[in-house]
Amino acid sequence: MKNNKILIGIFLVSLMITLSSCVVTSDNPLGNIDSSIDDPDLKGIWRIIPEEQDDESYLSILEGKNGYLQLITFTGGIDEVAVFRGFVTQVGEDRYLNLQYVGGVESNMEFGNEYIFMHYFINSADRLTLAAWNEDFFKKAVKEGRLKGNIKKTKTSLGFADSNVRIQASTDELIKFLNNNSKKEYLDEPTMFRRMRVEN
Repeated sequence: MKNNKILIGIFLVSLMITLSSCVVTSDNPLGNIDSSIDDPDLKGIWRIIPEEQDDESYLSILEGKNGYLQLITFTGGIDEVAVFRGFVTQVGEDRYLNLQYVGGVESNMEFGNEYIFMHYFINSADRLTLAAWNEDFFKKAVKEGRLKGNIKKTKTSLGFADSNVRIQASTDELIKFLNNNSKKEYLDEPTMFRRMRVEN
């Protein structure tokens, strides 16, 4: 297995992965499309850093339909593509991408209308930082009853093992939970991209 993340691995690292392990999903977004934020700086083509020769992974963020963004991840050879739709919401001073997987990469799993979230920040040097939600943190919160949700179990050769964390809290409950916890706890290590510019 090239990466033990499902959608997050697709989104942040490369398209060459197996979709068969852990990810945090949510039944509800961190807001709604009608009150989403239009962030022009987010749109464009980004390349993952560090730029290893064997890891030409790109992220294209385009204007979609009905106020949504269209996010496409692809490799240099464009041999595998993953497509998401999403929108931006703000919680306090932090901005998040609310994403739904549309398709593109073969998967043995079924995804409905669940959301995955990416915290993002763009600095003055045109660097985009993306951080996914830490599945261990949210798994613990669900197990302890601090957040509504469930943990889908997958049978392995050693018995049953924890798998996907699915949050079932309402939007307001989820925002309150984030405000009561530290980003250092609930965010994964960030991944950085640089903006690709067309040379004249």
